[in-house]
Amino acid sequence: MVNNPTTEKEYLIRELLELRKQIAHDQSKDLGSRVSESGLMSAMKCYDCPALEEFANIRYALDQSSTVSISDPEGCILYVNDKFCKISKYSRDELIGQDHRLLNSGFHSSEYIKGVWDTLLEGQVWKGEFRNRAKDQSIYWLDTTIVPFMDSIGKIRQFISIRHDITAIKQNVSELHSAKHS
Repeated sequence: MVNNPTTEKEYLIRELLELRKQIAHDQSKDLGSRVSESGLMSAMKCYDCPALEEFANIRYALDQSSTVSISDPEGCILYVNDKFCKISKYSRDELIGQDHRLLNSGFHSSEYIKGVWDTLLEGQVWKGEFRNRAKDQSIYWLDTTIVPFMDSIGKIRQFISIRHDITAIKQNVSELHSAKHS
């Protein structure tokens, strides 16, 4: 991507449209039926839609800093950003439709995972760490926040997960611990 704000905004709008196509959730279809790509592009070029422009800017900043995924209420992956693909070493096509268990390293107990799900199904935000396994079997750690989103009647519609790679921090702590006890 070039460092041209107009080009970047147009790119982000295309990305938003692609996201809309990727999310096959009934609740997300409303936007697709009301707004066309040309209409979104015109809105961005004319700045008639500051909320959309702000959303595009926030999305761009988030994608630069974080690993992001969206899943349905059962944990089926509907969307992943490029950082997610890079750290997991799976392609977007390999991840969409899969459960996050695909990345399970076996490190966390079933009680830990149950606690995550219990928190989310109560409609609460969960924050914690996950140790995952990439496609090439390498291990990586993520500081994770998972936010449940509800529909108008309080039923969970989707989860958005925002993560930060903390693998280097975990490795440094482990090395310090090893050095201290040797």
